[in-house]
Amino acid sequence: MLLLFTVQEWFQIGFWMVSASGIVFGVITYYRNLKLRRAEWLKSLFEKFYENPQYKTIRHKIDAGNELIKEEDLVDYLNFFEFVASLWKLNQIKKYEVLMLFEYYLNLLNNHQEIYQYIEKYGFENLISLLKIMSKQKK
Repeated sequence: MLLLFTVQEWFQIGFWMVSASGIVFGVITYYRNLKLRRAEWLKSLFEKFYENPQYKTIRHKIDAGNELIKEEDLVDYLNFFEFVASLWKLNQIKKYEVLMLFEYYLNLLNNHQEIYQYIEKYGFENLISLLKIMSKQKK
């Protein structure tokens, strides 16, 4: 038996179909924008670390391993990583994103005995947590 709809029912069906596709389009747009904002945010972290002349100097000194670093500069450097580790602990940044951007320099901190002791002594708790997890994964 063929079901016939009235004009009003056809309009109602059309309205619901357009509404449903609008919702789907809205959700897709939301997630695309979310990914874009996240990428922009990660880019700003990247720029802060890699383009800041102060961090660049400290990175080179730590990388060389034998140069003296002023305590004030070291604290600024460690505060940056404490901030990143805090974002990770708050689930605002994923561990793979942290590692993708900063793994080499976090490993340097992990392997530099004097700096690691400084981190422990002066209460960079979130950074310590991140470094410990990185150490466990290497084993």
